[in-house]
Amino acid sequence: MRHLLPLITLLLLSLTGFSQIEFRDVSYADALRSAASEDKYLLVDFRADWCKPCIDMEKTTFQDSTLSSFVNQHLVPLKLDIDIEANKRLANLFKVNAYPTLLLIDPSNGVVLLRMIGYKPAKILLGDLKFALPGIDVPDTK
Repeated sequence: MRHLLPLITLLLLSLTGFSQIEFRDVSYADALRSAASEDKYLLVDFRADWCKPCIDMEKTTFQDSTLSSFVNQHLVPLKLDIDIEANKRLANLFKVNAYPTLLLIDPSNGVVLLRMIGYKPAKILLGDLKFALPGIDVPDTK
C-alpha cells in the first residue's frame, strides 16, 4: 500500500495539468542564438540557491500552468545561477544586483526590454510581459 502513494500522486499531478516553465540548460550565448533562430524573446532568470524569493518563485510562479504554457510557447527561458563565475560576469554586465531578477531580452540586438526584480506572482509576471510584448497575445491568469 505504501508503494501506491507515489504512483497515485504522479497520476493526480498528470490529471490536474501539472506544468512548469521548461528552463533550458544551455549557456547564455546558446540561449540567445536559439531565441534568434526560433524568432522568440529570451527570458533570463538570474537566481541563487540561497535566495528564498528565487526558491519561492520556482515553487509557485514558475509552476503556474497559464504562465508556463505561455513562456514555453513564446519565449526561450534560461535560468542562471549567479554563484557560477560565468553567470556572475553576466549579472555584472546586465547590472543585476538583486535576486531574483528576470530580464526579457530581444535576441536580435541584445536589448533588455523588461527588467523584473524580486518575487512576482504569475499574474503580475504575465501582466508585465503583456506590457513589454504588445504584439503577442499574453493570456490573463485564472
